[in-house]
Amino acid sequence: QHDAARQHAELAVSVAPARAHEMLARIALARRDRDTARAEAKLAQQADPTLPMPLYVDGMLLYNERKYEEALGPLMRAHERLRGRTVQMNDLSYHIGDALAQLERYGQAEPYLLEEVRLFPRNIRARAGLAMLYRAMGRDLDSDRAIAELLRVSPTPEARVVAAQLWTMFGEPEKAQRLNAPEGSGR
Repeated sequence: QHDAARQHAELAVSVAPARAHEMLARIALARRDRDTARAEAKLAQQADPTLPMPLYVDGMLLYNERKYEEALGPLMRAHERLRGRTVQMNDLSYHIGDALAQLERYGQAEPYLLEEVRLFPRNIRARAGLAMLYRAMGRDLDSDRAIAELLRVSPTPEARVVAAQLWTMFGEPEKAQRLNAPEGSGR
């Protein structure tokens, strides 16, 4: 629904320019439109100089190319620029944590994923990332708790699908089946 989101963001430019341009930059990233993402990021930062959107976009362009080590530089600088800011950017800490996890730097990844779920408790992707990180670290009980917390905090069909995918990926399809069983079926 990128077109609808873009239209709504464009309508918001006159009342909330920083937020609107941030959203337009994110939409351009999702569409793999580098030039528009960079242009919108600059407009977002012009509207709010404390918003490090150009750094975020540069980092995300590298992240999307699976250049995780290179992506960490601009993403970490964006994170540092947000320190002390009341309003944070969703997914920034998640992407740092995920990039570190992709590089098998698990111990460094955990605090960023935890920060993302603290700032944005309903972030399903970050909670799933935490569950996968814990499995990779051999911390199965923590992984189980992360999935349970995902379902508790975000009791949505999307969260149930993600939890079932995680259980299946972890070789525990019976838990996925129980999760998808109709209420009161006795499974």
